Amino acid sequence: MIDIADTEYEYSCRATKELKDAIVGQCASYEEGDDSVKVKASINLDRNNRFKERQVAIIDGIEPKLGKLMVKLAAEKGASSWLTSLPLKDFGYVLNKQQFSDAIALRYNLGLKDCPKVCACGSYIQ
Repeated sequence: MIDIADTEYEYSCRATKELKDAIVGQCASYEEGDDSVKVKASINLDRNNRFKERQVAIIDGIEPKLGKLMVKLAAEKGASSWLTSLPLKDFGYVLNKQQFSDAIALRYNLGLKDCPKVCACGSYIQ
């Protein structure tokens, strides 16, 4: 956590260097130059690379193969969009309490609650 704070402090110093120099130099006006834009783009690229490296390290630390697959699927773009969509009946986006609970259980590979143990035909459900 400390290394993140140190890195973010360094990014902040790099991003505001041009503005700091203008303030120290008592400039009457300030406009952000091309160098400042390039520095900010470089910072964003560095930050994204750091997050990707950390994500790979976290995924590699997950033991079961199924766990890794679940994390990768959950991290895909749009994987959680169903959680934030409007409950519109016309489009079938309405989930009752049981359906929502079942969807969460399936998403995180948990056992379904209130699931019958015996099928209508008499065989056991696993």
